[in-house]
Order: sequence, then structure tokens, then C-alpha cells
Amino acid sequence: MVSELLPHQREALHTAVHALELPVHQAVPEHRLRTQMIMADGFKKSLVAGRSPEKLLAGRVLMLVPSPDLLAQTDGAWREGARRGPMRPVSSLRGREA
Repeated sequence: MVSELLPHQREALHTAVHALELPVHQAVPEHRLRTQMIMADGFKKSLVAGRSPEKLLAGRVLMLVPSPDLLAQTDGAWREGARRGPMRPVSSLRGREA
């Protein structure tokens, strides 16, 4: 079941997508396109981020997260938001950190 976005989540999604869209016939800037989503805890940032590639018609997405716990949370939220396909986690953590 795909979770319906709440009004504040739809607004965040619209803002993120707008920041990542290129005007017609414009080249990608040298610094590339990137954005950052800042929302309070519990506002489902991962779910909103998972919907962004769909709106941008993006096939592949690079998502950087600082911990294995957040990676698992992101995977769950993206699947809840109907994002399908493989995830390929890569980590620099070693030993007990991982």
C-alpha cells in the first residue's frame, strides 16, 4: 500500500523537485544539481525523498545516509512509497561500527 502524503510532505516534495528540475534546454550546472531536506523528526523525510525520483522521472538515485540504521529506515520508507528496484548499500564503517 502506498502511503498518501500529508500537506506538509507534499509541500516539501514540490520544493525539492523544483530545486532539482532543469529549465528546458539548459545544461546541468558545473556544480550539479543537489538539494537538502530539513524537516523535524517524525515528519517522514525518507518517504518524501523516496517520492522525489518518481516526480523527476529519475531511474537511478544516489542517497547518502550516515548510519546503517538510517539506511534500513530509508529502505522501508522508500518501499512504503512504492519505490521498487534494488538498493546497493556501500559503507565505510568497519568492525563494531557496522
